[in-house]
Amino acid sequence: MIAWLYGREGNEAYLAIIEPIRWITTRLPHWLLAASCYAADLLVMIYAQLCKFGRLPLRAYILEIYARLPADKRRLVIYDQLNPTHAKYYTKDEAISLLEANGFSNVKAHCRHGYSWTVMGEA
Repeated sequence: MIAWLYGREGNEAYLAIIEPIRWITTRLPHWLLAASCYAADLLVMIYAQLCKFGRLPLRAYILEIYARLPADKRRLVIYDQLNPTHAKYYTKDEAISLLEANGFSNVKAHCRHGYSWTVMGEA
């Protein structure tokens, strides 16, 4: 079994911002949330420019992954983050326990990009 999970570690600053925003965005109609993604993308791209000059939170992800995407894909990433009414961010111990509690053995976790977990276990 291989699972990719959102990680709590490395996302603390992001979660402090996004979780209160999600309280609002999960209640918006699709058309308004989709329109909001244009504004959010503009803000993130300004942040990306700032990341070039300093060690800001999520710098590597913003510069190496997000900013390299085409604009329409970046807006989909934002929509994906603002739309779910439930999102679980796992600590390393929770990620490992998730598989072990469901009968998997030899469970290993690998931190991916400093903000997510790839967890592997044998049935």
